[in-house]
Amino acid sequence: MGLTGKILLFTAAFVVALLGGTLAFTTVQADRLARATIDQGLREARDVWQTIQADRFEKLRLGVRVLASDPYFKAALGERDQATTLDSLGERGADLGASFMMATDAAGALVARTDRPSATGDDLSADPLVGRVLEGEESATLWRQGDRLFRAVAVPMQTGPELVGVLVAAYALDEAAAAQARRLTHSEIAFLVQDPGRSPRLSVSSLGPREGALQAALGGIGLAGPETAPFELDFGGERHIGVRIPLKSAEGAEIGSALALRSLSAETAAF
Repeated sequence: MGLTGKILLFTAAFVVALLGGTLAFTTVQADRLARATIDQGLREARDVWQTIQADRFEKLRLGVRVLASDPYFKAALGERDQATTLDSLGERGADLGASFMMATDAAGALVARTDRPSATGDDLSADPLVGRVLEGEESATLWRQGDRLFRAVAVPMQTGPELVGVLVAAYALDEAAAAQARRLTHSEIAFLVQDPGRSPRLSVSSLGPREGALQAALGGIGLAGPETAPFELDFGGERHIGVRIPLKSAEGAEIGSALALRSLSAETAAF
């Protein structure tokens, strides 16, 4: 090979090495910057979630108190008039956008519940949501019913000093709630429930058709115990970084989790 050929070969090898080194450096830097951005975003997501909760509970309390002070409603409840109580709950629930509403008598026995119109007489006094109100306090808490999670507000209904009953309004942590949290946190949101000795189960999320892929991947990560540091999870053909936010009742019992998730490939797409 002549001198010219050697020079050209050396130049080409140098350019390839330079481009390869630049690409490798850029890739490492892009990954580092993306992870730093995601980490900051997930920390902010935890704070935003707490703000959403506090604001939502305060608005729910104000709406529920209006019906709780209605003398006609309290009279129907005091007489255990299920039909009239159910009609009033249905009308007010529609006004408030509640998933369901229910009322108990002064002993905590169910009088009417809009999502189960035929249900009546169940003793709910042992439920912390109702029991707290029977003891004289309002209650605003996350509440689990089966595999569904709710924001719930319970207030006392009184005639003078006499307790007439307990009024409860429940708002599901559903697809709409997950979508709202997604818009505010810029993260995908998934609500999970978990029982001792069992893998976490997906209740609902903002992931749409990718929910199945997330549920299949959940068994590979540990989500028990205190709030976790950021973790990585592969599902739907993408690597995600997430944090777990414990969902607790007013009594401090953990009833589920919220996952905030961000796609690493989406964050590095600009690079």
